[in-house]
Amino acid sequence: PTLELYKEPGSEISEHMHNRRGAYSESLYIYLNALEASSTPKSVLSVGLGIGYNELITASFWLKNKTTDTYLESFESESWLNESFLLWIKDNDSPVSPKLSQAYQAIAENCAKTFDLPVEDIKLLLNQLYESKRWTLRDELNEQTQFSKKFNITYYDAFSKKMNPELWSEEFLNQFLHNASSNNCTLTTYAATGALKRALKNQNFEYLSYGRNWDLSPSY
Repeated sequence: PTLELYKEPGSEISEHMHNRRGAYSESLYIYLNALEASSTPKSVLSVGLGIGYNELITASFWLKNKTTDTYLESFESESWLNESFLLWIKDNDSPVSPKLSQAYQAIAENCAKTFDLPVEDIKLLLNQLYESKRWTLRDELNEQTQFSKKFNITYYDAFSKKMNPELWSEEFLNQFLHNASSNNCTLTTYAATGALKRALKNQNFEYLSYGRNWDLSPSY
């Protein structure tokens, strides 16, 4: 499942959040690779909650691998998506639209099949992380954002330059990478823009051969 959002009310500019023909497999290929390859997959920054693909995949990975001392921080400019996902996690989906609830459930069932886990256990872990303040849901990411820590893994899944041009400028990306990345950070993204590549190289990231993943070099 995916979701189509418009740039602003009444706008004719819209975009689907994911590949409509393989959103789950695309998310696994891009973002799960980073978790599996990282030597320290414990602190994750997710830019673009959307309908929760990366959060559900991350929770499933941590649960399957019995990873402890974890922390997840998610950004989403559409606050209603944060609220809806959290309500669904807490099994309080009456205020959630039926289509969104069905989408969350479908993604969770895919994760359950991939990782051989019960759906309820995945939801329970996310709820526990949220209640213990080890998962933070935040609103819009911008140049004034202060991060709670520096992260080992970053999912840069922000909407495209057409929808969020401010998040794809080279100046912003340099500042973001400097402020959010730990010394052994892996950044993974669906994008391959010139500004992003230049900012990554400027911050001493090196391109890896799988997916679209970048690692900070030891010289950082």
